[in-house]
Amino acid sequence: MLESELKIKIESHADIYSRLGGDFKIVGGYFSKDIYFDSEKFDFSKNDKVFRLRKQSDKFFITFKGSRQSDNTLIIRDEYEVGITDYEIGYKIIHSLGFKPCEIVEKRRVEINYFKFENLKIFLDTLPFIGDFMEVEGEKTDILKMIEFINLDLNNSTQLNYSELFLKYCDENSILLKNPRMQFTFYDENMYYKKRQQ
Repeated sequence: MLESELKIKIESHADIYSRLGGDFKIVGGYFSKDIYFDSEKFDFSKNDKVFRLRKQSDKFFITFKGSRQSDNTLIIRDEYEVGITDYEIGYKIIHSLGFKPCEIVEKRRVEINYFKFENLKIFLDTLPFIGDFMEVEGEKTDILKMIEFINLDLNNSTQLNYSELFLKYCDENSILLKNPRMQFTFYDENMYYKKRQQ
């Protein structure tokens, strides 16, 4: 299934709520932890593909994403996802097939239903280190109309994934971590800034 998504840096969740006026409702909120996998035979990240295991509150998913297609604004790629009932068993199956964890991404996510664009999926994400983002999924024309309607600057959008944004942030801010790909967590953020205050 082809997925079209816009990822854009935002000032805060509160700013988006203000822009949406009273025309929305919060569908739900949850903590999400993604583990990304690679293998010796196939490096997904080098081939711009994604193979991940997601823990989303009490729901669990295995996802594959194909390479990003060429687009000036959106992230467009094939995505296949299946829900599983047992996270630990899912991890063991993936590991037993020869795949090893290569990245961890944690986020707090709020899902919104915007009544003026009900065909779109809208998520407000808070991530360690890099802050708040909005993701919008749906048809490209509808996504761009919505962004224009709530007066967000498309120059703040990005086609990088969260891991890539984090590595870029670490580089630009001279944040030195032992293994940054595995330390994109709220715990590591907390420990990093605690050490800086000492």
